[in-house]
Amino acid sequence: MLILPDQHAPKGKILLPLRRCEWMQPSQRRFTKPAFRSVEDHKFWILEARLHDGHVIWCGRFDDREDVDAFLFACVTGSIRYERELWNLSVPNWNADISEYDSTFYVFISQVLSSGAGSGNQTFNTPRNYNSIGSVWRVTAAGGSAGCSDVGTGHFGNAGGGGGAAFNQVLNLSLGGTATYNIPAGTTGGHVTSVNTAANGATGADGWFNGTTLGGSSVGSKGGGAGLGAVDASANGGAAGTAAGGVGSGNDGGRGGNATRATGSANASAGGGGGAGGPNAAGNQGGDTSTTNVAGGQGDGSSGGAGGTAGANAGSPGTEWGDGATGSGGGGGSQGTFIGGPVTGASGGNYGAGGGGAGNTAPTDDVTGGPGTQGVVLGGWTEFPLGAMMM
Repeated sequence: MLILPDQHAPKGKILLPLRRCEWMQPSQRRFTKPAFRSVEDHKFWILEARLHDGHVIWCGRFDDREDVDAFLFACVTGSIRYERELWNLSVPNWNADISEYDSTFYVFISQVLSSGAGSGNQTFNTPRNYNSIGSVWRVTAAGGSAGCSDVGTGHFGNAGGGGGAAFNQVLNLSLGGTATYNIPAGTTGGHVTSVNTAANGATGADGWFNGTTLGGSSVGSKGGGAGLGAVDASANGGAAGTAAGGVGSGNDGGRGGNATRATGSANASAGGGGGAGGPNAAGNQGGDTSTTNVAGGQGDGSSGGAGGTAGANAGSPGTEWGDGATGSGGGGGSQGTFIGGPVTGASGGNYGAGGGGAGNTAPTDDVTGGPGTQGVVLGGWTEFPLGAMMM
């Protein structure tokens, strides 16, 4: 005979008691839980079930701390087998078969800081349940924007793609009551409004955490370089942001694609944007070209957002940092052809990717290089190593 838990019995607590205002971001209070992953400056919880040898047999993401607490309490008491409504609180859903194993749960908090880009230094209030042991802080800077060119008969134009930003991280970071951080804004591409002219893009700004400058911070990264624009000459893509130029360990961004068309008769070419570096690998470079349109580079090696395809298609956002919405963006695809109207290179994807170059031939005299995307900071720490064995 099975004796089911009393549905009216009060639920216990496993995690440190906190008021909702202490863990719930203001942005989260305005949305229902399914929308949490798309808002800025949000927290999420990663719950791992590990066997005695440390092997992870399940890992789920929660957007609400009270959901985590209810789920954990059911696991400790053994009622998780029967409380099916709790199985769907996480992404991916809980697998009831895991209840057959004795496992230990570990709770990891992650907080995304992405709002206020370009507004200068901001303040992070360290929460009461912050644990420096096992913590990780990640920073991606802003991507560089692309160059542009516009040419008429007898000339050729080139536009380099913007460089992808670097990624840096630091482990086991001790914090005081507050920490200063900076989220760099995205960059605007070069812009021309007359024939046989070109303009360079802009270098992406640096980002950092726990300091008032990059060099004085605990972790920070370098922005991607500016793509160049040229008439009757080649145009290099923006340099990659380098992890060595930042603070902490990490990976470089991908450089912007070079544009090297070398013939006249009103032809133009443009390089793709570079992908942002990430925790797994360097960003991929944007496509080089001596003809017309090329793709941007993927972010974080093969793990981040895909590069935009040729023809002014935006890079995809990265989603690999745990919440399904944050990661290393892919570079924007380029636009280097005659289309008879205003031409704009594609934007990189969030976060830190370079924009795609834009080159065009008359009669349009309004051409803009693709913008680079803003930076992001993500912190993660272990809230409580439970040692709670499933029954």
